[in-house]
Amino acid sequence: MSEAPPSVLEGDAPKHQKYRRLPMSDDQAIKSRVLNKPLPSADYLRECFMYDAETGVLTWKERSREHFATANAWSTWNSKFAGTTAGWVHSKKGYHTVSVDWCGYKKTRLIWKWVTGEEPPHEIDHKDRNPGNNRWANLRESTPREQSYNRVRKAINPTGHRGVAPYGTKFRAQITWKGVPWRSIHFDTPEEAAIAYEDMASVLHGEFYVEPQKSEV
Repeated sequence: MSEAPPSVLEGDAPKHQKYRRLPMSDDQAIKSRVLNKPLPSADYLRECFMYDAETGVLTWKERSREHFATANAWSTWNSKFAGTTAGWVHSKKGYHTVSVDWCGYKKTRLIWKWVTGEEPPHEIDHKDRNPGNNRWANLRESTPREQSYNRVRKAINPTGHRGVAPYGTKFRAQITWKGVPWRSIHFDTPEEAAIAYEDMASVLHGEFYVEPQKSEV
C-alpha cells in the first residue's frame, strides 16, 4: 500500500485501481535496450579513458594495440582520438553518448562504472538538471519517478502557480504521489495553496525537490 502524504492533502484515489501493461513505444524500446546493454569491464574502460571527477570530462587515452584488429586501425585511431573528449550529444535534451568498439553507451553509465567498478543503476540523475555536467558530485542514482521530480515545470494554469487550481471561489493544491492524486483542503488565495503544494512537494520529493523558478510563476 502506498504511503499517504501529510494530512494537508485528502486522497481522491478509488479504492480499487486496475493497471494494465501497455506496449512500449519505439523510444521506450530503444531506451530499454541501451540501459540493459552490457558494459565493458571497468578495467577495460580505464584502459580507454581518463575521467576528471572535478570537471566531469571523459577523455580518450592512447589505446593499446590489443584493442584493435589491425596495426593500421590502432595507429589511425590513436592519431585521431587520443587526448580528445569522448562522446557526442545524441539528443535534443543534451545527453551524451560514447561509442566503444562500435557500440554506443550513455556517457553517465560509462563514468559510473569507471569510478565505482560496478554496474550502473538503471537511472542516473544530474542533480543540477544539466545533462552536460558530468562531474561526479553532480551524478546520483535515481528512479524514473525521482528524475521526474527533478525538473523545472511551468505553471500552466490560471493561478500562475504550479500544482494549484481554482475550486469554486477558492483554491486548492494537487500533487500525485506514487500514481495517486491527492488534493489539499481549500484556501482563500492561490498563494496559500501554492505554499501548501511546495510544502508537500518538498516532503514527498526529498532530495529531488526543485524549488519553483521565476519561469514557473
